Amino acid sequence: MRYVLVYYGGSMPQTPAQQARVMKQWTSWYTKLGPAIIDPGNPFGPVTRIDSDGNVARGAVGRRASGYSIIEAPSL
Repeated sequence: MRYVLVYYGGSMPQTPAQQARVMKQWTSWYTKLGPAIIDPGNPFGPVTRIDSDGNVARGAVGRRASGYSIIEAPSL
């Protein structure tokens, strides 16, 4: 089965040392997923919402998702 992991919040830390620490943690976790990763995903940029009546609005809707990945696993 394939699962979409949706990430919420988060931003790159301010200092280079903090950025390196976060990236090391991310890389370690991601490496553990190994071949389960189907699509490493991407961060989401600004959101454009198109309502059913055709109105277009920019900005988050509810709690803002910040990115995604797709994995394959036999179960959750």
